[in-house]
Amino acid sequence: GGLPSTGADTTISQLRALPKLREDPTKATEGDALIVQGILWSDPRERTGIKPSKRGAGIEWGSDVTSAFLQANNLDLIVRSHEMVSEGYQQMHEGGVMTVFSASYYCASSTNKGAIAIFEYGGDLKSPNIVQYYAQAYGAKDGVLKSCVRESLQKLREMIFANRLKLFKGFSAADVDKKGKVDQAGWSRTMAATMGLNIQWSSMLPYLAKVEEDDTINYSQFLNKDKLPLEDEDEKKIKVWTKETITLIVTNAYTQLAPSISIWFSLLTGSAQPESALLSVCQFTDCVNSSLGLADHIQKEDPNMMYDLWKTMDKKGQGVITFEAFTNTFEGPFDRIRSLDGQSWVLESIPVVIAAINEKFDFLSNLKARAKSSVRRWKTNDDGVVGRKQFADWLDVTLGLGSQYSAEQRFKIATFVFKLFF
Repeated sequence: GGLPSTGADTTISQLRALPKLREDPTKATEGDALIVQGILWSDPRERTGIKPSKRGAGIEWGSDVTSAFLQANNLDLIVRSHEMVSEGYQQMHEGGVMTVFSASYYCASSTNKGAIAIFEYGGDLKSPNIVQYYAQAYGAKDGVLKSCVRESLQKLREMIFANRLKLFKGFSAADVDKKGKVDQAGWSRTMAATMGLNIQWSSMLPYLAKVEEDDTINYSQFLNKDKLPLEDEDEKKIKVWTKETITLIVTNAYTQLAPSISIWFSLLTGSAQPESALLSVCQFTDCVNSSLGLADHIQKEDPNMMYDLWKTMDKKGQGVITFEAFTNTFEGPFDRIRSLDGQSWVLESIPVVIAAINEKFDFLSNLKARAKSSVRRWKTNDDGVVGRKQFADWLDVTLGLGSQYSAEQRFKIATFVFKLFF
């Protein structure tokens, strides 16, 4: 840390009077909290003046601010840390600021030295004795400790993966510029707010995410980094669920919200110019869950599948998509649904049939196998292939649609569902 944005207006008496037990005020804008934020997060730079820190909290201050602070408080030297330097220590601002960093081999990925500063009573306070060192590397006796750390990190990554949709929405909300990145303070705040764990997330950052050269984290890369490998059956399950969900989304959107995909997008974004508007992940998921009434359908499986669906549109991982990306996913299914206009009974039947299938079976990924097994009991040929007519007969018998629709209507429903999933 270092100096707060109040610079020379901050006195030693103020610093001594600050309450010590408090939360890290990364969002502070005034008062004591702003001073504490600067003490914890600020960094000196070889320039003049004050500018916001790339860390997302605190400031970067120049040599003129250091000189004014030292003179106002009758001090000779500012000693601070919280920033790795290759030699373990570094003097700046004509000797007015010294950084002392005692952790060598920082995060086990750097080759920096560690250092301590020793001030002798009665000696020159601007020139302490500096002791540099490399800490001893882990030996074989530390194998158990390494194993525990590795297992703990793996458990944490699994928890992060299980909360990827909530985390992505949180990061997207913190990503004001919509560049797919958040600063380190924004990353820590989002992790704390979403995960509900008593963890100092700023300390865990080096172990979990890559910090870019501009001191930001690409949150899509972070969330995809720990993607768990899926079994083939799970991959099929996700693909079928995605196709099913897209059909339900466009069916409900067409019948309940808008007659065209451009009007639908305008309603979602609140913009009369869809070509220039951006749709956020929060706007999209809120629409699916609330406006389209699909919350129960989403919750029945893993809600994180909505994150996987969103990622098929948000290729750059920015938390927002254009009208073009939206139409690439929904235009085809939307046009197929719209082609059924004038046959409202078909539109009404689609959610009913899909819900009935889901209730009858564990998941639609089993649909093909179960269909083949069922039609063999009363098949019309021996080719081993489920044809459209066979599927229609099977769907009719299995789901009992005879009481609701005519034979012709049942065949049209089966034809549509057959095209959808086969």
